[in-house]
Amino acid sequence: GMGARLLRALDAAIPHGDIVLMVEAENNTARNLYRREGFKDVGVSRNYYGRNLDGIWMQKTRDGSSPPRIRI
Repeated sequence: GMGARLLRALDAAIPHGDIVLMVEAENNTARNLYRREGFKDVGVSRNYYGRNLDGIWMQKTRDGSSPPRIRI
């Protein structure tokens, strides 16, 4: 519950652009949470967390992913 609420708050607070994160490959609990919230595996970084501890890049592509226009 808390992890999903934090991700949704981030999504609401920063509504533009894709969200990219890294998660340890063996952390299936976190990976499943991110998948439920719309993230997809997009890459692997070998030994990111140490020897034989790979990291998985995950990305959530959102509508309106272009940055907001700034008016001066």
